[in-house]
Amino acid sequence: MPATAAFDNSNITSLTLSCCGDAGSCIIDGGAASSTPIARTKRLFRFKQAIILDIQGITFQNFNCSLPTFDDYYNEPSYRGCYGGLLYTESAALVTFKHNYVSKVKSYNYGALGFVDGTFLVFESNTFSDNSAVNASSYSAGVYIDDSTVFMNGNFFFRNTAWVGGALYFEDSHVEAFCNKFEGNQALKDVEFNDCYGGAISLGDSSLDAKFNQFINNTATGGSGGAIYSESSQLYFTSNNFSFNTADYGGAVYGEGSGIVTNADSFTKNAATTGNNTALYNAVMKTCPGTLLDVFVDPYSITVVQCV
Repeated sequence: MPATAAFDNSNITSLTLSCCGDAGSCIIDGGAASSTPIARTKRLFRFKQAIILDIQGITFQNFNCSLPTFDDYYNEPSYRGCYGGLLYTESAALVTFKHNYVSKVKSYNYGALGFVDGTFLVFESNTFSDNSAVNASSYSAGVYIDDSTVFMNGNFFFRNTAWVGGALYFEDSHVEAFCNKFEGNQALKDVEFNDCYGGAISLGDSSLDAKFNQFINNTATGGSGGAIYSESSQLYFTSNNFSFNTADYGGAVYGEGSGIVTNADSFTKNAATTGNNTALYNAVMKTCPGTLLDVFVDPYSITVVQCV
């Protein structure tokens, strides 16, 4: 069905959207498929108070939330209505998001989906593809998550593009990510700041436990962390595959003020001007002997060679 209106769900405390068939049989389309998506001033869903969300088996596609409204208080244009191109929570939330397909969603900032302030999220078997953010200094085109706990399993993130964290951005959050695939995601350089961060994932003040994930052909051209950018965070890697990722600093992983542990991970054919596989700045890395070569270590960082 074509989606023509946004919903300010201020009084809703629970919402279930589900489809009995696969995601291809239940489609919410922002452009009626055959036409150019309508440029909007508001996302599809906004939740101001605590909410329980259960969304399963739905395709969301062809949304463009990138236009401002006028803020009378500040006497200037405001893009807050397009923080999160599809959905944005502003309070605590319990979220189950499974077997969905999110494609070609253009937001002004903060992802196709945005979750903040005490959210517990379960993401399973979803696909996020070809999503983008309009703002040159944007945080994630796929999912923006702040102050939350996240469990991710079996998701696919493909060709999502933003300034920081092409597919995912985490702030003040704990993340457990198993068996996900990140391919062809991109962090684009901001001309004002002349940098970009995390082709697939960017983390700030967060922790990530990542096992059996694939990071392939993600890029941060002119920036740091082709696959993952970490600042003031803790990363625990086990049996992940990093291949063909590129950046100026840290072709696969960039860590600043972070602690990184690798165990039985594969790093192949990643490329960077500095640190083809990993670049460390004021950081600590622990790794098994001979498993991770081509690491740049600045004078304020250390590496510990010892199997976990």
